[in-house]
Amino acid sequence: MANLRHRPYLAIRLLLWVSALAMLGLASAMAQLAPPGQGVIRALIIGADHYDSPKHPTLKGAVADARDLDQVLRKGGVTDVTLLIDEKAWRRQAQAAFDQLVAGARPGDLVIIGFAGHGSRAPERVKGSNPDGYDEVFVLPGFDDNGYRVSCAPTFLASPPPASALPAFSPFPE
Repeated sequence: MANLRHRPYLAIRLLLWVSALAMLGLASAMAQLAPPGQGVIRALIIGADHYDSPKHPTLKGAVADARDLDQVLRKGGVTDVTLLIDEKAWRRQAQAAFDQLVAGARPGDLVIIGFAGHGSRAPERVKGSNPDGYDEVFVLPGFDDNGYRVSCAPTFLASPPPASALPAFSPFPE
């Protein structure tokens, strides 16, 4: 993935989004959350402050944002929440948690995936899905500039593709 270009504003946008959700939840902490259908709410929340790459400096607050979102969801009555933080959020753990989330999801469920950490861009995986030809991606701990780390597959989380591609979608490309 030599074409990856770091986009610091993506990380800022993601942090603002997660913070806004957390603040919204704190304002109505006593309210119970409910999915729009008859299902349940399921969530995977990832927070990463510590990276091994000099191009992805340590953050101060991404883990706190992820923990805030986790807390808001739990206070809202959501019981199926998986929280992965820093070294627990490497590709293997994140893929396993994502697979478990997908396997447990049923029609009517509301699935939430929250990420606080660095972002980047990669050539789009579904041709024609983005006007500029690039996907925005979440950068997981262990990422390096080539997308690889010793004994580890690429450690970035790709942006979701169109709904038509979701049944076979894995956000953690090989």
